[in-house]
Amino acid sequence: MIFSIIFFHESPTPVNYVGMVIAVLAFMANSYLKINEKKAKTTSEEQQNLLSSKKRDAEAAIGKIHEILKSNDDMEGIDVRGEKIE
Repeated sequence: MIFSIIFFHESPTPVNYVGMVIAVLAFMANSYLKINEKKAKTTSEEQQNLLSSKKRDAEAAIGKIHEILKSNDDMEGIDVRGEKIE
């Protein structure tokens, strides 16, 4: 519409204005929906990444705890200075 008014010197009518308003509102609604869709997808991916990183951290911590406990079992019967207790 604006193109035809500027370049072809057409006169705008009320129907043209209504059509332009409808087009602008449709564009704004589509943009709003796409932005919300993208936010939801991003949030979901971030939550999945966070959950998987927490799971990896927990698994690493459990492994480290097992190593510490095993080394403590190996140290049974040895005092703080590293000497055997009899």
